[in-house]
Amino acid sequence: MNLFGKFIGISKCQLNYLTHRTFTLPFLVLNITTNCNSRCQMCDFWKNPKPQELSLPEIKEIAGLTEKLNIKKFIVSGGEPLLHSDFSGVMEVLGKSKAKIGLATNGILLAEYASLVAKYCSTVFVSLDGSSSQVYRNVRGVDALASVMAGVKKLKTLNPLLLVIGRNIIQKSNYLDLVAIIKTAREWGMDHISFSAADVKNAGFGRSGKVDSTTAQGILLDEKDLIQFKQVITSFTKTYPKLFSTKFIIEGYKNLINIHNYYSAMLGRSKFPPVYCNLPWLYAAVDADGKVRPCCLRQEIGNIRERSLGEIVTSAEMIEFRKQLKKQKDSKCSHCAYSSAKVHLKMLCEMF
Repeated sequence: MNLFGKFIGISKCQLNYLTHRTFTLPFLVLNITTNCNSRCQMCDFWKNPKPQELSLPEIKEIAGLTEKLNIKKFIVSGGEPLLHSDFSGVMEVLGKSKAKIGLATNGILLAEYASLVAKYCSTVFVSLDGSSSQVYRNVRGVDALASVMAGVKKLKTLNPLLLVIGRNIIQKSNYLDLVAIIKTAREWGMDHISFSAADVKNAGFGRSGKVDSTTAQGILLDEKDLIQFKQVITSFTKTYPKLFSTKFIIEGYKNLINIHNYYSAMLGRSKFPPVYCNLPWLYAAVDADGKVRPCCLRQEIGNIRERSLGEIVTSAEMIEFRKQLKKQKDSKCSHCAYSSAKVHLKMLCEMF
C-alpha cells in the first residue's frame, strides 16, 4: 500500500479511538474451537466436556467482511486451533481474503500441519513455557516439548521467512527457567519471544470467573519467588543486553519488570502496572460459540449466530463499551495481566 493508503488506514484507527465507532478493524481474533490437547493449570478450555467450534460457513461469512471492515489480519486461536474439525478448510477460506493470517498454537500438532501453516500464515505464535520436558510438563500438563520443537523446526525449514514468535506465560513453575527458555527459542530458530504474566483474576481462557485459590497459589509468585525473579531479570539484562536491543525479546526489559510488579500487586505489596492497552479500539474477538467480545476478558456484545459481525462491531453496544472504558479504567483493566498490550504506530504502519 502507498503512503497515502497508510495515512488513511492509520487515521481511521485514530478515529476509532476518538469517536468510539468502528471505521476499521485491523485485527480480528477468531477462537475457532474450545478443544485443546494441553492441560494447563492457568486455562480451563481443556476441561470442557463438549468442545464448541465456529463452523466453516460462519468463518466464510466473516471472511466475506474483510474489505468492508478493513480487516488487515486474522489471528486464528482457540483452544487449540489445529484441533478444529476442518482446519485446512479454515485456512483455505481465510487465505482467499486480502488479510494476513496469524496463528496462535501450542505447537503440539504443528509438525503435522506445518505445510498448511507455512502456506497460509504470515505469523505463528507458539507457546514455549519451559526449556526442559519437566518444566514444560509442570506448566502445560503434557509431555510434548519434543513435538513442539519438531513443529517449529519443520515450519522454519519449509518457510524460513515465516515469522515465528515464542509465547511464554511466566509463573511459579517456570520463572527460574527464563534464561534457558530464551536460549531455547533462539536454538529452535524462532524470530522473537514474548512474555506475559498469568491472568488468574478475570473470566476468560475457558473459565467463567477467576481461578480458585489453591490453583492460583500454584501459578502466582510469592514473596520469595519475587526476590529470585528480580535477580534473574537483573542478571540476564546485564549479561544479554543485545537480546533486548535487537528486539528478540519483543516487549523489552520494562515488560519483565511489569510482570514482576504485577505479581507483587497480586500479593498486595505494590500497585498494579499502569494500563496502556488500546486494543478494544482496534480489534474484536469471535469465540467458538459465536459470541463477539470487544476484549477477550469482557462480556460479549453480540453473537454472530444472531446478528452479523458487521452489525455487532459497529453497534451502539460497541460504542458505549469503548466510551465507558475510556472514561474510567476499572479493576478488570487495572488488574489485567496484559495491561501493557498497546498497538504502537510502527505496528500500524507495517499493517496498512
